[in-house]
Amino acid sequence: LPRFTGDKSAFRAWLFTIARCRLIDHRRRLYRRGEVIDLDALAARPARDDPEAEAMSIVAGEAALQMIGALPPDQADAVLLRVIADLGTDDVAAIMGKRAGTVRVLQHRALRRLAKMLDREV
Repeated sequence: LPRFTGDKSAFRAWLFTIARCRLIDHRRRLYRRGEVIDLDALAARPARDDPEAEAMSIVAGEAALQMIGALPPDQADAVLLRVIADLGTDDVAAIMGKRAGTVRVLQHRALRRLAKMLDREV
């Protein structure tokens, strides 16, 4: 951290680059070991201040994440980084190791696919 140079946007891009790499490593490790996340252990954790409001927020967030999780990995990454992390196309391209135009195409295809998923649900 002390050696980092750049503005707020560059810091966020750097942070998400690290987070994305760590997530990829984590998923690979789980896949190789055949491990599964223990949802019962997560459910047993103590609640926060307003469990009802938090539960409603989680349900909405989980539904969105499930839909994003149904996308191909590159499209999911593009949506998460562009829409949820609010990073610019150039930043996302650097994080994903792709060209900015490729990121725009991935995002466009992902959003079209998500729209079709929503149409099927309604």
